[in-house]
Amino acid sequence: MKNEFICPHCKGHLVVDSNLVLSIKSEWKKVGLVFLSPELGDYTLKMNPNLGLKDGEKVTVFCPICHADLKAKGVHDDLARLLMIDEKGEECEILFSGIFGEHSTYKISDAKVESYGTKASKYLDFFNLSNMK
Repeated sequence: MKNEFICPHCKGHLVVDSNLVLSIKSEWKKVGLVFLSPELGDYTLKMNPNLGLKDGEKVTVFCPICHADLKAKGVHDDLARLLMIDEKGEECEILFSGIFGEHSTYKISDAKVESYGTKASKYLDFFNLSNMK
């Protein structure tokens, strides 16, 4: 079983054909779908080039099913939050940067944080694991 990603609001399954599917809105109000790799640390991305996103641009990430804002409330406004069921069947939280091109991802389980990406150190000081669940 590969990593399965779930919306923390509607519990909808977000992986289709080996892609994590999310909806985004740019600072300039352009909207579209993005397809991400479901493997932590793999920042492969597919999107319509007409979105015109540039590295460093902040995006708002939404569930494509229920349209809930996936902002990681209580941690940092630039992070989004999903649930993940890993290959062992264990559920954890995944937080990732909502800044386009900023490779920062965090797997949180049992008060433990695993970080991925070249910018992962940027947000580590914002985690208060007692308030995460």
